[in-house]
Amino acid sequence: MARTPKFRGDNFKGKWSLGSWAEQKIISAINNSDLLLAIPYVKSGVTSAKSAKEKQDYWILHKERESFGKRPDILVFEKSVFESLSENSKYSELLNNLPDNLESDIQEIIENSLLGIESEASIWQGEKMSHFGRHWSEKSGRQKKSVSELASWTAPTVIVKHEDLEPLINWQSYYKKPIYIVHVFYDLAYMLNFSKLLEYIDQGIVKAENFNYGKASKPIYQTYYGLAEEFGRFTKLAEIVPFVSQSSGGKFEADLYFEGGEIEINQATIHKWLSLKN
Repeated sequence: MARTPKFRGDNFKGKWSLGSWAEQKIISAINNSDLLLAIPYVKSGVTSAKSAKEKQDYWILHKERESFGKRPDILVFEKSVFESLSENSKYSELLNNLPDNLESDIQEIIENSLLGIESEASIWQGEKMSHFGRHWSEKSGRQKKSVSELASWTAPTVIVKHEDLEPLINWQSYYKKPIYIVHVFYDLAYMLNFSKLLEYIDQGIVKAENFNYGKASKPIYQTYYGLAEEFGRFTKLAEIVPFVSQSSGGKFEADLYFEGGEIEINQATIHKWLSLKN
């Protein structure tokens, strides 16, 4: 069942801009490779719907778009397959704006993709986090210990919200396509196979823990980067842009987001994803 969408105001813009930046960096990194191509799959933006009718109309479209589960943010194709789809008049217009189209209209396109990407972003500079460089892997002998027990650690993690878990499982089950979580920091980018995350949760390696998002606390799953893989490396770091918003009640709130920067996708990532071809 599709979740009721949250309608956010201007105070969400900074966080949305950070997430949008991460998606753009991931898509650019993939599209600068020779063999893969990525396009947005989710309608992204700060929803401006205010009236009851606008919200109702948005909800009807949202419900249809997520009729088979939560859409991952990005779809990845083998470049030659995408080019063939683009040359087909049946698909070319749909591919120009996939997020705005109904799920029932784009199923054949999705079935030709390699995988979906759920994008996450962080304002941390990963290499400066106090426990960056600590060894954490399945071969360390600690795999039976929950990562959540390392509460004193400050290190990069790959995050998935608990509320997204079941909807992503539903999408993956319906399309029989893998999902990768790609988490972008100011200076690092890690990825984790969603199915691997589910294994870690089942084994008790990763447990849900509450995370404070400022105005609300939500349960999330954090997987330390040693259990993930490097998606790519930054060849150019972003600029840090401050952002200030004001609530309807007059309160000012400060935030920031990143602008620019460039990631080069690892060859190992490309080869791993190409190996997913049916």
